[in-house]
Amino acid sequence: MAVLAKGDLLIGDVLMTARAAALSPHYAMIATDPRKTVMDRQEAALSAEALVVALSQPHRRDGKRAGDALAAYCERMRLRRECWAAGEQYDREVRAEKAAKGFDVIGQGHVIDPEPLTEEEIEAKNQAAIMSLRAANEELLAVHARCPAAMERLCYNRLPPSPYDEAMLVAGLLGLARHYGLLDEGINRDKGI
Repeated sequence: MAVLAKGDLLIGDVLMTARAAALSPHYAMIATDPRKTVMDRQEAALSAEALVVALSQPHRRDGKRAGDALAAYCERMRLRRECWAAGEQYDREVRAEKAAKGFDVIGQGHVIDPEPLTEEEIEAKNQAAIMSLRAANEELLAVHARCPAAMERLCYNRLPPSPYDEAMLVAGLLGLARHYGLLDEGINRDKGI
C-alpha cells in the first residue's frame, strides 16, 4: 500500500504528485475528471510528471535565460554578457521591423497610449525601426553575407545555430555589441574581444 503525500493523487497504478498538478493545471484537470476513462486520466498524470522532470533539468533552473537558444549558445561559446545583450537587442529590432512591415509579431503587442500617434508619427516610427535594423544588418554583412539570416535564426527564431555558422555568429555578436555601444571601445577593439 502506498502512502501518499498531501495533494498527491493515485490513478490506477500511476502517481501524480502535487507539484505536477501545480505545474500543469490542464493535465491535473484531466487526471481528476471522473468522466474521463482511466487510461486518459493515467496519460494526463504521466504527462504532468514528465513536465516536472523536464522543468527540473539544470539548464531550465536559471530563470529568464534558461532553455533559450541564444543564451545557451553564448554560454557554450563562453561569450561575454554584452554579446547576449546584443543578441537580445537585435531580436527587439527584428521584431520592431517585422511589426513595422505589417506582420503580426508575438510579443510585439499594441501599447495603449492616452494620446494615440498620428499617421505621420506611426510612419516615422516604422521607418526608424526599418532603418535601425538595416544599420545592424550592415554591421553583420561586414562579417559575412550569410550573417544577418543566421543571426535572425538565432536571436529571433531562437533556433540553435549550425556548427558551420558558429564562428561567424561570434564575430557578428561582437560586432553588434560594438554597434549598440555595449562594449568598451578601449584596448579590446584591436583584439576583437
